[in-house]
Amino acid sequence: MLGFSPLTNYLLDGRIFSMSEQVKTEVNILEVAQRLIQRGGYNAFSYADIADAVGIRKASIHYYFPNKSDLGREVMRRYRAENKAELARIEHEAVNPRQKMELYFLGYINELRESGQVCMACMLAADQPTLPDEICNEVGGFFNDQKVWLEKVLQDGLEAESFRLRDAVEVEAQLIIAAVQGAMVIARSCGSAVQFETVAARLLDGLKN
Repeated sequence: MLGFSPLTNYLLDGRIFSMSEQVKTEVNILEVAQRLIQRGGYNAFSYADIADAVGIRKASIHYYFPNKSDLGREVMRRYRAENKAELARIEHEAVNPRQKMELYFLGYINELRESGQVCMACMLAADQPTLPDEICNEVGGFFNDQKVWLEKVLQDGLEAESFRLRDAVEVEAQLIIAAVQGAMVIARSCGSAVQFETVAARLLDGLKN
């Protein structure tokens, strides 16, 4: 008996790890998986790819995520939670509906500029026919989060007479989501965020009253 508390330490790959190291390894796995999904989709990577990047055995990943579907669901759940937190931040910091929309588009612009990657939900949506239901549910939830938030912002802008909408709020929100996701894919194919910035500017101009 080594005297280590099972609540603070565990054995993996023949080594004793602290809980903080366990959390760090789990986060590393999730971050690597997210990058791989955003680069090539759900079906384009394996546990071996993650093991090489993180520096652990492939079998050890199963300690954290027994199946690839478990990993995919958690990666998307984490991405969705981060996105909801970002929308809440915009809601708190922006002073009016127009500024909220500007910050919304800026978040995607910064992601393209910094990583050159598109929205992970967009990548997974392209793989949807081959995805487990639990991942599809998270992807659908992500887009619903976007739709609900955009509908509220658009409605607020309409009531404040700062936005002019051609269609119902629900339709406008769906059009914005489709334009944003499509523009990100095109921008990545061109290797420049400028393509997306042009679309974002046009969408903002279209909302002016």
